[in-house]
Amino acid sequence: MRWLNFYNELLIIVGISVGIIPECDKGGLQAAYPLSTHRRFLLIGLCIMIVVNVTSQLINYMTSYAIKTLHLDPSIAQTSILIAGLVSFFGALAAGRLSDKYGRKKVLTLPVIVLCIVVVPLFSWLHEAPDATRLLTVTFVISAMIVFPTTAVLVIVPEILPAGYRSTGTSLIYALGSALFGGTTHFILTALLAWTNHPVAPAYYVLFAAAVSLCAMSLLPETRDLGVTANKTQQKRVASLPLAKRE
Repeated sequence: MRWLNFYNELLIIVGISVGIIPECDKGGLQAAYPLSTHRRFLLIGLCIMIVVNVTSQLINYMTSYAIKTLHLDPSIAQTSILIAGLVSFFGALAAGRLSDKYGRKKVLTLPVIVLCIVVVPLFSWLHEAPDATRLLTVTFVISAMIVFPTTAVLVIVPEILPAGYRSTGTSLIYALGSALFGGTTHFILTALLAWTNHPVAPAYYVLFAAAVSLCAMSLLPETRDLGVTANKTQQKRVASLPLAKRE
């Protein structure tokens, strides 16, 4: 099923890339911005999506991991998905409020830093004595850490893109990130476990993804006071970003 989603998302990407659809603003139909003008920012957005997609798919993978690697009861393994769903629902609401109060960039980066610190120790702790309590605790912590950047990136990307390219750019970043990283995570995690025979191997893959995304996050400006309806003066603040130049 993940491979079917992978090909569907690639078809979307091809369709967008062949013809960039103009978008509407207050002045009417605006000509589309060429993809080449924003390829550097698209690369930044894509790198940020690495940790979002990899970690989200790791959470989905926890059921198979708990059954095949930790040899836990299937009913316990399925409960981990329920915990992740509840954390995602309520965590997204909290993340939205916090990003409005403290800024998008803090909500985007700080949980990923914490994830880098705790993910390997958490998996090591789970492997030492696997049981329901440890599995659900690990799932809860990882889900809580990733729901904040997942929410923040959905806000910061539209705010930083110009109106004439906002829908296309956001869609392209999301679809390409989901296809390349979300669609391949299960395969990579299974391969890592088979090649290394190390139950903590998935944590190192998440650590790598988080490190790459943090580098990209460091290049983003704070957009809390910018908003999607920013005027030209406000937009000049974002235009000064070296790797995200806009016309």
